[in-house]
Amino acid sequence: LFRSKQIYALMYFYIIRFRKLNICIHYLTQNEKVNSRFHAKNEFIVGNCISLDNISNNYDNDYYFKKYESKTIVFVGRFSIHHKGLDILLENIKHNRDRIIANKIKYNLFGPESLEKEKLKKYVIKNNLSFISFFPEIYGKKKIQAFRSAMFCVLSSRFEGFPMSVLESSATGTPHILSKGTNLQEMMLRDNFGIVHNIDYI
Repeated sequence: LFRSKQIYALMYFYIIRFRKLNICIHYLTQNEKVNSRFHAKNEFIVGNCISLDNISNNYDNDYYFKKYESKTIVFVGRFSIHHKGLDILLENIKHNRDRIIANKIKYNLFGPESLEKEKLKKYVIKNNLSFISFFPEIYGKKKIQAFRSAMFCVLSSRFEGFPMSVLESSATGTPHILSKGTNLQEMMLRDNFGIVHNIDYI
């Protein structure tokens, strides 16, 4: 999928240059703009957003106690191993396996079926990581409920634009475990709303 996107982008921008079209490029973050291979005379930055109409933000102490009692960490997204840093995540989990088991922590990973998802499942079985469970993709109320019942939302991406899962989980009062590549780690640390996912281990 990532390679096909690269090929499409090269073809697209080649056509634009060949025809000398006047275009404007939209970036999700400053980091995405700086690291992009493609630029235009007109560029702007606007991040993703979500609607809060159906997400209550009236959370009391009981709500947070239940979240931490669940000891569940969730991932919601595509099972793109390199892009989402899922190889790093599982390697770190394997490295800390005994501590995770001792503290009864569970990982629930939600996302569509794919060959990469099957590869991750095999890795989990091979390394006896029985506290990791895989589920189909979820939307709407089911996704909000998954975030609400989680202790943390994890995203270990090597690179992102402005990830929706972080915005949605934030709206449910769920703190994060984020890598620098998510582009939101700095904001998370500024607001003291989670912990750093260390990718220097590998």
